[in-house]
Amino acid sequence: MVERVSTLGMMSSTCPGSLLVTGSSGFVGNAVTRIASSQGYEVTGLSRSIPKNQQIVDGVDYVAADITDSDSLSKQLKDKKFEYVIHCAGEVSHALYHQGGSFQFDHHFFGMKNVIDATFHSNLKGFIQIGSSDEYGDSPSPQNEAMREQAISPYSCAKAAASHMIEMLHRTEQFPGIVARLFLVYGPGQSEERFVPQVILGCLSGERFPVSIGKQLRDFCYIDDAVEAILMLLSAKHLHGQSVNVASGVGVSIRQVIEMIHHQIKKGEPDFGGRPFRVGENMALFADIGKITSQTNWHPTTDLEEGLHQTIDWYCQKQKSL
Repeated sequence: MVERVSTLGMMSSTCPGSLLVTGSSGFVGNAVTRIASSQGYEVTGLSRSIPKNQQIVDGVDYVAADITDSDSLSKQLKDKKFEYVIHCAGEVSHALYHQGGSFQFDHHFFGMKNVIDATFHSNLKGFIQIGSSDEYGDSPSPQNEAMREQAISPYSCAKAAASHMIEMLHRTEQFPGIVARLFLVYGPGQSEERFVPQVILGCLSGERFPVSIGKQLRDFCYIDDAVEAILMLLSAKHLHGQSVNVASGVGVSIRQVIEMIHHQIKKGEPDFGGRPFRVGENMALFADIGKITSQTNWHPTTDLEEGLHQTIDWYCQKQKSL
């Protein structure tokens, strides 16, 4: 029996269309679900389990399914016909192939294949695959979409393979897919295992905590800006079959971001050099966003200082509520 929770009410007559969001209980997926619903999409949220109460968005139909189980996924979506799909699902791990990383292909390549198999039909207008800046590997910055992918982990290899599948399906079967290649997206509600939340929580602890020396340059894009780009790409027919960078377009050192967070919180003590660099890590990973800004009306609007302030405030409020 399909596990389902529905909060559907009366839908607007100006609804942009029916939208499936996979990974709707995750950081990016939940934000996509929230903002798409506010824009009038008739949203179905799919994740391995029904989200907790605080993650539920009014007006969204929630379905539980595992994207790595093709038979179960097909059964649970067989009566649904979506005009749009935003595929956010998949666990992130940078483990090496023989150190447990091989499962990344199940999540980020075969999982996407299963979602396409369950949703590709003649009325599908747009399919957004959430890609990753890690697909560029150690390519020189600023990275642009014309560069060849250089995977440095099973995760980035699976993402790159998924990108090529989207391109192939468009060339051969006019599949309306676009890869939204996200750089370092951050914001309220992100997993505590990710970089920005780790630094925030380290500072809030008031104690000394380990971080890398911080020479890496990264491209930080606030979650709401990234989601607006993703939703705009849904209707960008001229970009079907292509990959598009979604980022701020500005390279900022990890150390500078840590210091900005520390300055705002005024507690804790980052131990620079207390953590090593990740194996194969690109020391300069920031995007050329000329393609998306010239081909759509999207531009990032939240500067880093304000985005970090909003994120810090969310974690402070969360700690107060515990």
